[in-house]
Amino acid sequence: MFIARSETAGEWKAIATAISTIVEEATFEATPQGINFRGMDPSHIALIDLNWPNSAFEKYECSQPIKIGLKIEDFVKLIKRASTNDKVELETKDESLLIKFVNSYKREYLLHLIEPYTSSTPLPKISLNSKTVLKTKSLENLLDDIQVVSETVNISAKKDQMTLEGQGDTGHAKIVLDKTNEDIISIDIKEESVATYSLPHLLDIISSLSSVSENVSVEFSTKMPIKLVFKIGAYGIDLCYYLAPRIE
Repeated sequence: MFIARSETAGEWKAIATAISTIVEEATFEATPQGINFRGMDPSHIALIDLNWPNSAFEKYECSQPIKIGLKIEDFVKLIKRASTNDKVELETKDESLLIKFVNSYKREYLLHLIEPYTSSTPLPKISLNSKTVLKTKSLENLLDDIQVVSETVNISAKKDQMTLEGQGDTGHAKIVLDKTNEDIISIDIKEESVATYSLPHLLDIISSLSSVSENVSVEFSTKMPIKLVFKIGAYGIDLCYYLAPRIE
């Protein structure tokens, strides 16, 4: 038996959309402690690790661990039919997932499950030297500014400063951030670092989650993966996103 009810649809919409940016099929693992997802894109450059504790749900029942395999695009299409104030309830029914939207009236969908993945994806074992916490929407806007001229962003950090740069056929863009910027929560630089990453990949994940995550932690080191940590809602939902660097 598995039942999970959320007070609003926003978190499911955002998280499902984020996952759909890297995989076509997703396996969620529900345990008595909550829901987890970990998956990597086919090219092995992007990874999402989700921890959704049971305390974040209005109602949560899971007597034993269960794996739920979904075609994520189909799930996203259904979950986006929910209105802003709808409660969303998921329940396993034999080989299907029953999805209920409840507000002034109740709507139900039955989504056929697929064979879940049995193999596990390990997390990168890396130590990163630069960490900046800032407003998620601000980071989205800054990267949009860079994408006007470039498909990649060069991120560098030194002392109490982080710099975003992009260069392409049309020109060059540079943005310098430090602790005086009102949207910067904190900057912690242990060692000067510089690396380049794909802008479309970063913007896909950030734009998916900016509506439900107020702040994002950005961690990286020279020629190492970037790690984005999104705190979602007020009840301890964590989504970590890793992206491999572009090596010229």
